[in-house]
Amino acid sequence: MTIPDLKGEELDDAITELLELDLVIGDTIEIEDEEVEAGLVIKTNPKEGKTVKEGAEIDIYQSVGKETISLSSYEGRDYSDVKSLLDKMGFKNISVTEKYDDSAAGTIIDQSPSGATEVVPSETELELTVSKGEDLLSLKNLTGFNEAGLNDYSSESGIKIDVEEEIYHDSVAEGLVISQSPEPDTKVEKGSTVKVVISKGKEEIPPKSVTEEVKIEYDPVEPGKAQKSKFSSRISTIA
Repeated sequence: MTIPDLKGEELDDAITELLELDLVIGDTIEIEDEEVEAGLVIKTNPKEGKTVKEGAEIDIYQSVGKETISLSSYEGRDYSDVKSLLDKMGFKNISVTEKYDDSAAGTIIDQSPSGATEVVPSETELELTVSKGEDLLSLKNLTGFNEAGLNDYSSESGIKIDVEEEIYHDSVAEGLVISQSPEPDTKVEKGSTVKVVISKGKEEIPPKSVTEEVKIEYDPVEPGKAQKSKFSSRISTIA
């Protein structure tokens, strides 16, 4: 009798068919196969088409599906390095989501499926979350801020304020910010320090005392007689 072609049949159906031919069922051997779905028959030994005697023993090869691998954990690794590795392993569907994070830009911070999951690379959608680095802040214009305003801004933004110096200023009131470094709209990381210059108000110049000596000519006391007198006077003025 001839061994039938049982490829793609359910294991129970294949066994029933062989028994009906008065053949003996040997071993059931499970192997991986890229084409035949898990649970179905791949082949027999002796193979289909062979002529055997009644009572011959037939081994059946059953598919366990495509080859699987235990997925590694890629968290903390650089995406560009991992992407090359995944391509070589046969992953066809890789989706990447970027988000701001304390990790360096390009670092994988999450994945799905997680590490140690058994997967078939060609059939698995691998989702990776990749860091964009820390979120940069655009500095406000702090000119005119007082101490309370600076403290509020620091609390809200995470920016540190450092009073670099206090100087007199003709137009900026005492206690207000005159200038800052870095300048407004500069992109900085959270936790960065901004240095500010604070006004001491308009400088008051104390009055200056000036003393001058003045000589005055005057008429002689005795008429008809030439006489000169010197009169000295010190006049103090305030400037």
